[in-house]
Amino acid sequence: MRCCLPIAPPHESGLQRFFFELKALACASQRDRFQVHNPHENDAIMILRIMDQNEENELLRITQNTDTFSCEVMGKVYFLMKDRPDILKSHPQMTAMINRRYSDIADYPFPSTLCLNLAGAPTLSVPLDNIEGYLYSEWRKGHLDEWKTQEKVTYLAAKIQSGIEKTTRILQHANISESTQQNAFLENNGDVWIKTA
Repeated sequence: MRCCLPIAPPHESGLQRFFFELKALACASQRDRFQVHNPHENDAIMILRIMDQNEENELLRITQNTDTFSCEVMGKVYFLMKDRPDILKSHPQMTAMINRRYSDIADYPFPSTLCLNLAGAPTLSVPLDNIEGYLYSEWRKGHLDEWKTQEKVTYLAAKIQSGIEKTTRILQHANISESTQQNAFLENNGDVWIKTA
């Protein structure tokens, strides 16, 4: 048996298609040898394998998890892919990274992913091989404007906090009754609350 692999290794979806096309070509009595194994039962790791006649040895094994995938034929690894994160910029509020796919076995450029991680927010991952498709998909789901709402909340919270601090400083230096302090506080911060309503 001779295995012919292309010069550029296929992506994970190509490997899955290859596996299931082989299974479809196999005669009915041999299809049980094509196995899909999910050791953790949560799709974190998926193993596609073709077993020998005795089901003791793996003739083909394709292992996939969230950041790596490999193809092993009769015990020999033909390529191993991993995501290698490189930090582009790091600030207290945000980290920008790029995940580059690489293989020690195949010398081939692979699509990368740009990751933006805002403090306290989920990571935004944008596939650099299909930015237009990704943005269109997110726009259709209604996710592209979420950052505006978050920015508005952050801005208003900072404005309110600034007003509270300013009013507190002013009122601490004066000997004013509590009701007068509350009225001054409401007057000083009323413009913020009116604008949000």
